[in-house]
Amino acid sequence: MDKIRMNQWIKNNIKFVIRLKNDIRIQVEEEREIPEGSRDQILRDAKVILGVEKKMEPVRLVEYQDENGKVYKVATTRWDLTPSEIADIYKNRWIIEIFFKWIKQSLRFVNVWSTKPKGIWNQMFIAMITYILTLMVKLKTKSQKSMLSILRHIQIYLHRTWGDLQAALDYTPKRTSRGRQKIPDKPPKEVDFGSVALIVKQRKKQVKRMIK
Repeated sequence: MDKIRMNQWIKNNIKFVIRLKNDIRIQVEEEREIPEGSRDQILRDAKVILGVEKKMEPVRLVEYQDENGKVYKVATTRWDLTPSEIADIYKNRWIIEIFFKWIKQSLRFVNVWSTKPKGIWNQMFIAMITYILTLMVKLKTKSQKSMLSILRHIQIYLHRTWGDLQAALDYTPKRTSRGRQKIPDKPPKEVDFGSVALIVKQRKKQVKRMIK
């Protein structure tokens, strides 16, 4: 955690919810009352300064435990929310991560066309509309092909009739051959080496004897 950067966020009025390490040093300025009905989950709600530097801006510290009893420390600048809402915001961070993973894999949203917010939103809306239309075609045709394959068929048959697209999605290539066949094992052949010269020692002399 970069406390200097976080301090700059506070000065620029940037809202954030971020997890803190359990061993971080804090200076408590005010302990806030935990609302009724939240005390089983919320362990602490306080106004603190992170670290020992006096120049740091105060933040809100919310400590809570999940269903498995694990304790989390969260720092935020959202003073307008209840501690339970702060805990839910951090819990739901994985939903955001899953969403970005989905748009990258399913919508092919990898490279952006523009760095401006309006351009990014437009690209995201176009990608989502394309995905929804492709899904509608898949449900309408009851095709077993993948979404990517259906999208490619739509691009190919964009200026042709619906019947042509339906026929292309229903088409299953026929197998014209039995494919690669395994070659059966052949029995080993007997090798005829012909006449072989055998050298034996006899009375300190080498004599060649021909055998078959």
